[in-house]
Amino acid sequence: MRKYFSLIILLGLILVISNPAAAASRYGTKAYGMGGAFTAIANDASAVYWNPAGLTQNDLVGMQTSLGGKVDPDDIEDIGDFIDEVENLSNNSTLSDLEEIKLPNNTTVNLNGVLALNLGKLGLAGVFDNQFSFTGSKETYTKNSQSYEVPVGEATNTLTGQGILGWGTKVIDPPVVGSLSLGVSGKYLYARKDTARTNVDTSSLDPESEVTYTEEDDTGIGADIGALATLTDTDVLNVKAGATVKNVVNTMDLETSALDRTTTLGAGVTFKFPLIEAFSTRLAADIEMPEDGDNIHRLGFEGTLGMFSLRAGTYNSDSLDEAVYTGGLGFNLPFVDFNLAVDSEDYASLSGTFNF
Repeated sequence: MRKYFSLIILLGLILVISNPAAAASRYGTKAYGMGGAFTAIANDASAVYWNPAGLTQNDLVGMQTSLGGKVDPDDIEDIGDFIDEVENLSNNSTLSDLEEIKLPNNTTVNLNGVLALNLGKLGLAGVFDNQFSFTGSKETYTKNSQSYEVPVGEATNTLTGQGILGWGTKVIDPPVVGSLSLGVSGKYLYARKDTARTNVDTSSLDPESEVTYTEEDDTGIGADIGALATLTDTDVLNVKAGATVKNVVNTMDLETSALDRTTTLGAGVTFKFPLIEAFSTRLAADIEMPEDGDNIHRLGFEGTLGMFSLRAGTYNSDSLDEAVYTGGLGFNLPFVDFNLAVDSEDYASLSGTFNF
């Protein structure tokens, strides 16, 4: 188990060193800085995830590496220790054994990333998301006149991964204005969930410890389709509309919040226009409509002046307690972009994008 946690942390460090960033509907720093309103934009290597039809907008060769998360290394270590200790116990362990287990903080920490490559209209990506969580508390139990302070709670570690291969093509491309592109992507899916629980059976006058550790994993395949239409493309106004159907195919059985198996319709529109000379402005709006679940509404803004970009966005749904607000910065050089995104839930993401 400890090797498993170490591998996840090492993977994260490797991605940070090679130009951090990312995000589950947070994948791609540029996209997330705009609240995830990226269906009609999809103009970098992360298009293979957001809308494969957007691959037709990419240069000959492009690469994006990113890492993001809401991470406290101490919390990750404490949750890993808790799972390890529970794994080594059994239901006939004593309350004294249970009392020795260190209790993590009630928390959820998240680490996720993407490495994407486009070769013209062909896109490849590897995506991962890791969530660590613990809920519980110390409670007092008395057995044979002896009092024990034991942890009662549940810790989980969920890892999901996607290997994505996508392709896009223009089917309508008149010489003056307007175009229509279509795209498709196939996905190899992986999920693993480790769960450790501690409890005390108080149904009798003689409390007994209850300890369980479970491992689940699953693999599957999936497929997405997308469309991207340029409605007008002039120096005054650029208008695009996009649509996706995610999980047209999904053979996964194991359900996790970071790897939704539900067929989801997406639609978006973006407007780009010069606000003042040399300062371009882009507005974007998206809606995601899962077959099972609440609709998600996303709004985004991007302003670019020379080498610098400023981004802001928000998204909300009935399943969220309140709207999440995002912001981002971009530093744009010839062939290379660096982007930062943060949100109102203390999530941060950093990425590097290379285009040739």
